[in-house]
Formats: sequence, structure tokens, C-alpha cells
Amino acid sequence: MKKKALLALLLAFIMVGATACYANEDGQPSGSISNTATATDSDTDSESNSATDSEDSSATDSGSSEEKEVYYTVNFDTDGAGDISPVQVLAGELVSEPTSPNKTNTECDYTFLGWYYGEEQWDFANDVVTGDITLVAHWKEEAKYSDPFLPKD
Repeated sequence: MKKKALLALLLAFIMVGATACYANEDGQPSGSISNTATATDSDTDSESNSATDSEDSSATDSGSSEEKEVYYTVNFDTDGAGDISPVQVLAGELVSEPTSPNKTNTECDYTFLGWYYGEEQWDFANDVVTGDITLVAHWKEEAKYSDPFLPKD
């Protein structure tokens, strides 16, 4: 019985001591264990704001431990060389390189130069997907050899 009473007294003492650490005579946060030092209103505000800011950021960081996986769509524009189906890629992951397209017509041969995102060639081994994108096939156009003495098809 004495142990329970002693434990209750110790707990009450801790509770009173803890509240004394957080409030001064005006009921405002003191920012220190001792109430002998006084702070200006602006110091108290900045201390309480920084405490609130850190509490807010930890609350958002600790939010839901289960985050939804985000997928992005990668489209392929072959520039007239057939269709390649779009693929869904997990955010921050690599996209697999599709089979190189072929493009020809009666007047020109085309050499496939690669897939480009904007002006930069896409590096399938290193570039990760961070949003919905369209990769565009780039081609080098080469005129077919024609002999003026041979009949045209």
C-alpha cells in the first residue's frame, strides 16, 4: 500500500513539475525550466512558432505509413512508323525500351536514331520516369539512290 501511495505522490509531483516547465505565471509557454528569466513577447512568439512548425512537419512526416503507388504513362510517337502501345511505369522507375521501329517509303530510307524526350535522347538504362511523358522517334532521312537510266517503279 505504501508503494502505491508513494508512486501516486511521485506521479503527481512529476505532473506538477511538467506543467511548471511549460507555463509561467501568465499561463504562457516559458521555454525554459526556470521562470526566473523573462523573454520578450516576440521571443516567446518565435519560440512557440518554431515549436509549432516542427510539430506540424513531424505530423505530416509521420502521416499515413501506407502511401499509394503512383504510375505514369509513357507514350511512344514513332513519327509515322506504326503504333507502339503506351506503358504504365511506377514513379521513379526505368521504362523498358521498345523494339526499334522501321520506317520506309518509296523515295527515302530512314535510319532510326533513338527515342527523344524534348531535345535530349532518352537513356533507358539511367533515365527514370517522373511524370506522364511522350518519347518521340528521331530519324535520319536518306534519299534512295536512283539511276536516271533505270525505269521507275
